Amino acid sequence: MTLSLLWMCAALAAAVFIAMLYSVATFQHATEDARPKRRVAIEMMWSIVPILIFLIAAAPTFRTLSFGTSD
Repeated sequence: MTLSLLWMCAALAAAVFIAMLYSVATFQHATEDARPKRRVAIEMMWSIVPILIFLIAAAPTFRTLSFGTSD
């Protein structure tokens, strides 16, 4: 299971890196007078997706530690 989690993290890191390279290559030639467009849905997605990834990754830890129980 640990090895599969390592590969999932590596795939996620590669996907983020590829998306970053694509953004840099696509938007590096923007003109100075171009005003950025507000895309609220995309901005919300960039905020919510990392939080969800963190919560999904942290869930097994919380289950293992089982907070609130006393021995």
